[in-house]
Amino acid sequence: MRRKDLTSEERARLIQFLIIDSKNGKPPRGKMKAAELKFGVSRRTVCRLWAEGKQKQQQAKEKRGVTIDQGLIKAHTNAIKPELTAPNKLSRMRFCLEHIEYDRLLEKLQFKCMRNTIHIDEKWFYITKSSHKFYLTPAEAEPHRTCKSKKFITKVMFLCSVCRPIFGEDGRVLFDGKIGIFPLTEMVPAQRSSKNREAGTLEQKPIQSITKQVLKDCFIKQLVPTIKAKWPSFASKTIFIQQDNARPHIKNDDIEFRRCASADGFNINIVH
Repeated sequence: MRRKDLTSEERARLIQFLIIDSKNGKPPRGKMKAAELKFGVSRRTVCRLWAEGKQKQQQAKEKRGVTIDQGLIKAHTNAIKPELTAPNKLSRMRFCLEHIEYDRLLEKLQFKCMRNTIHIDEKWFYITKSSHKFYLTPAEAEPHRTCKSKKFITKVMFLCSVCRPIFGEDGRVLFDGKIGIFPLTEMVPAQRSSKNREAGTLEQKPIQSITKQVLKDCFIKQLVPTIKAKWPSFASKTIFIQQDNARPHIKNDDIEFRRCASADGFNINIVH
């Protein structure tokens, strides 16, 4: 092949052509031949320019303090794991074994379907954020939000309850599994009069200290009545409320809770 003198720009484009698909510092099979035909040079010229390009790349890495070849360093996200003690492991194993049952028809062990298990949890939510993004139309005015102090934005705890949905044979939803979300608030009389209301007017305020009595009242007055109202008539009325081991949570043997949970033909139990 007739030798062709390449300009500096053409040399750079040839090296870039080889680098695009190279792996571990080596062009793929047939790439050298493609470079010969594309730029009209000999195989020797292609190899020489490729070697020069690799040398300059290595020198640039060393100048920046990078001496490890590309591909040896990778990104890794590491999540911290719970450090379980021996009693913790036994408790988890016991919890798993309690959810295994023997199917007499299939003659094998299998996990319980847990269709009569309601999962609950509590979560704090701020009623607003110090900074919020809005999408406005050209004629829409910007929202005006005010707060006395950004450091003391009101927050409310909610108790959420949900269970597995139930579907019919035709795929129709018979029960969506959504029990409810209950704010832990209280009605408090206003201490002073203002332009908005008179003193003594009842106002809804968030409960800042979540105690065992607060959660018991929420269970008895809100959660259990809602379960009874929404629970499908064809489902078992023996229900389990699954909760975590937070200190304010009540136990299944609480007298007031048992009186409410066992009424109206239901048998509602709390499990931890």
